[in-house]
Amino acid sequence: MARAQVWARKEAVLKATGHGLVVDPREVVVSGPDEEAALVAWRGEHPLSSRVHLRDVPLGVDGYAASVAVLCEETVQ
Repeated sequence: MARAQVWARKEAVLKATGHGLVVDPREVVVSGPDEEAALVAWRGEHPLSSRVHLRDVPLGVDGYAASVAVLCEETVQ
């Protein structure tokens, strides 16, 4: 489950930024599965246009993970 959570977070960031898999997912560093969802470091070649807010989406299903990322300067609740 930990691997799925980390992947879901990375995928959310890559989709929100519009980069998709053009940026190697290893260039996107997210918090660990037991930590609050956050983008820790962006090592992609192209700079981010805005601050990234990342949240996990509770699914209630074992073995699956989902996250959503939003790009904006304001705090997202």
